Amino acid sequence: MEKITIKGRSISRGVAEGEALVTDKSFGFSHGIDPHTGKISDEGHEWMGQDARDKVLVFPYGKGSTSGGLYVLEAAKWNNAPLAVINLETEPVVALMDGQLSLRVIDLPFDLQKEYQDEYVQMLNAIRESNALLAGYIDRPRSTFVFALLHLAQLGPDGITEENLRQSPFRNLTDIELFQFLGPGERSAIFTVKAKGLEKYAQAGHTIHFFYLNVSQNEAGPKLARIEIPAWMVENPTALDIVHAVIIRQARINGGYPYVLARAHELAVISNAEREAVEIMLAVEMRRHGLTPALSPKQYNKTLLTSREGFSL
Repeated sequence: MEKITIKGRSISRGVAEGEALVTDKSFGFSHGIDPHTGKISDEGHEWMGQDARDKVLVFPYGKGSTSGGLYVLEAAKWNNAPLAVINLETEPVVALMDGQLSLRVIDLPFDLQKEYQDEYVQMLNAIRESNALLAGYIDRPRSTFVFALLHLAQLGPDGITEENLRQSPFRNLTDIELFQFLGPGERSAIFTVKAKGLEKYAQAGHTIHFFYLNVSQNEAGPKLARIEIPAWMVENPTALDIVHAVIIRQARINGGYPYVLARAHELAVISNAEREAVEIMLAVEMRRHGLTPALSPKQYNKTLLTSREGFSL
């Protein structure tokens, strides 16, 4: 068999080997694959009915909705995803996080904080090297960064003291009050976050910036979100505009909150049946080791007070 070597740009690192499904037609995962079986379900495609599981899919470019990634995630959840995808042309990959970009480590033991931060920064490095676009989405933000900046600007060099900074005349306001003038789809200027604990991000080229974005379609009812982005996104205006457009589109699918984040939450939440299955496995394993499983007093009383049928250990 003739060996063919194809050079390309890696979007997601890894090594895979498997049978290739090859077509010169575009393909979209959104409604194009059944996540629960791995079968191609696009009736208009020549791959219709074929099994994508453990295959390398080779097609020129994608098509369809931005929700295609969710179909891949769902297929992976059921072990029905393809091994790899090879394209001639690719659309930008946008990684959207629910919440701030920086990793919260304050709740961890001190000796683990550095370890987790270092690992997290390495993940950010990998995203940057893959040419993916990255942003954090903060819904209903209560931050006061811009008001703090305005207060600082009012103080003379001799007036910048810890006491004066605490006595801000804007302390009862948040930034979203300041940016109510933003029209549907409009964003504010970009600001840089300066805060303790973010030095590692700056040293690795991930200095955190943010802007406010009105994701509402209603002129009379703005809905502001704070969008956090790393420094290398700020330096790429095209990438910034793409992220802006993707967030607006996603928010309008779902009535003001990115659909992809809502769907990710749905996939991540453990159902009651799954929780009970885990509890049963834990109880069985504890009994094997001579331990007696029991609900904590707090959980026992919560179960009684809410009149819910509890799981009996």
